[in-house]
Amino acid sequence: MRKRRVFEVLTEGVREHRATQSWLQLQPDSWLPPSLELLQRRRHSTVYRLNGVRQDGTSVIAKRCRTATARIERTIYQELLPLTGMPALECYGTVQEAGGEFCWVFLEDAAGAAYSPHFPPNRALAGRWLAETQLATASAGLRSCLPNRALNHYLQLLHRCRAMVLRPLGANELPAADTQVLQKVATQMDAIESLWNEIEEICEVMPQSLVHGDFVIKNLRIRDTSAGPALLVFDWEFAGWGVPATDLAQFTDRVASPDLNIYCSILRREHSHLNLREIQAGQPGLTQLRGLLEELLGSEAEGRVLDQQVLQPRSLRVFRLRFLINGQARQVIVKRLRPEIAQCSELVERRWLSAVGMREHGPALLGSVAEPSGSCVWHVYDDLGDRELDTNRLNREHLHAAIDLIARLHARFAHHSLLGEVRLHGGDLGIHFYETNVRDAIYALSGLQPTAQETGLYQRLLQRLYNLREELPQRAEALDELGGPETLLHGDLWAINIFVIPTACGLHARLIDWDHVAVGPASYDLSTFLLRLPLQERAWVLSAYRNEISRAAGWTLPSTPELNFLFETAEYARIANRVIWPAIALAQEQASWGWEALTEIEQWFENLKPVVPWENEARTAVT
Repeated sequence: MRKRRVFEVLTEGVREHRATQSWLQLQPDSWLPPSLELLQRRRHSTVYRLNGVRQDGTSVIAKRCRTATARIERTIYQELLPLTGMPALECYGTVQEAGGEFCWVFLEDAAGAAYSPHFPPNRALAGRWLAETQLATASAGLRSCLPNRALNHYLQLLHRCRAMVLRPLGANELPAADTQVLQKVATQMDAIESLWNEIEEICEVMPQSLVHGDFVIKNLRIRDTSAGPALLVFDWEFAGWGVPATDLAQFTDRVASPDLNIYCSILRREHSHLNLREIQAGQPGLTQLRGLLEELLGSEAEGRVLDQQVLQPRSLRVFRLRFLINGQARQVIVKRLRPEIAQCSELVERRWLSAVGMREHGPALLGSVAEPSGSCVWHVYDDLGDRELDTNRLNREHLHAAIDLIARLHARFAHHSLLGEVRLHGGDLGIHFYETNVRDAIYALSGLQPTAQETGLYQRLLQRLYNLREELPQRAEALDELGGPETLLHGDLWAINIFVIPTACGLHARLIDWDHVAVGPASYDLSTFLLRLPLQERAWVLSAYRNEISRAAGWTLPSTPELNFLFETAEYARIANRVIWPAIALAQEQASWGWEALTEIEQWFENLKPVVPWENEARTAVT
């Protein structure tokens, strides 16, 4: 039997310890433990083993955590897990501390063998346990009594983690090596968020269910029973109701890696549409894709795939395929898109960029094919390699190539006759984007009825939005006078969407992923681009863009403080847009995650700083 790791053993003061006193309050006739073992200490929870306190000499696990967490764990152990008919740990009860903030939960000690994801029978047990538990608890009315674990919860978690990573970078006090590590982590988080729409589509096929949230090796044991081995699952501190994808994770870190074939075979009793292909990939239209590849690469490509690489493991919508054709390797990228986004991307490649002589700076689209029902479209692209702009190890020569491309794009499409078509199929990211998002955010918030606890947040957010609405004339005037002509915007100028490729003729830059293409002022693209760069690099990047746009179009950009005001307008518009959706979810669905999301959005307002440092320029102007 494998026991939890013990951090400390207490043999003195055991009777007076809060864990012992709380247990005796629950079980007055219990034996005194000869010792306590500290098993885990987190910020808001601590776990002890009370040795030999039961009449049969067995131990009890005592967990001190927030009262809300204790209620959830007790509900799961005492009310929900019995519905499955599978073995489960017994919850002996809870004892609340004075003050009410913390509570003790007392559980059966999880005796059993260690779980190993490298042992197939263990993975089979985990797959069966997850499926049976989700089916048994599906009709138990959990959504209103468990924390939100929908995808939005994980997006908010991503935002909080990124803010924590970026905070020390802003102080410029870390050693260079530490700064590089944090910048790399932030870039990975940016890459994840850029794929969020695709992640949402993949998860739509999965039924909402009870989510453990920490389905990892340390929280599982294998117990022998008369019916055979059984899985024991504990530590429900992160449990909730939502998408179970996190419990299904495969072979990363210390996750359980449940057997997905068994999981799907059981779930199909209630969800006949669910199969392993949808859980792992969700790839419609593969027959049509094969036909397109054969047309593009020749019939010899069929059956000669040398390698397949998933480029976006979390979304499973973008792949690198390597073929052997006439004895030579050929690589392509295939990507599954929503029909409306596919149409926009094709217009960018074949019509809009071509109209200004810049098609060779697009994503190198080779062909496209629609799934027969119209649910999606597959695109096939030339493989550009791993040449995306690296913000962790900035190469100024590469960055200059990217700046030159962005400036030329903005210059050549200024006042262009095709802007109306771009606006129709793409969007408008000018002052209209600001005005409508602020207005719609006010509408959405005004429909809420906050409790006394939520009133402060509600009023602060609403006042911010009222202030932004009052500033509309000033910001509209600034965009009109300082923003320059409307132009084609990429709309999502993250570094991962900018490729710089060395060629025999020099560096060649391309822009990919035009999902948010739109019309508006160049400052919108610039704000996105600059915010993804280290703070200390932004001033010279802006200066380089200023020089390039002057050379390409004769524009004279406003001063840095004036540009910061335009950048701020773009960022406020984006933040206002993010207010709308949790507010609607609260008003229409009483979504438990809504107020948490609005709390984080308020922090975004608080943390918004000028995009580009400008003190030196201001001092020079004053001088």
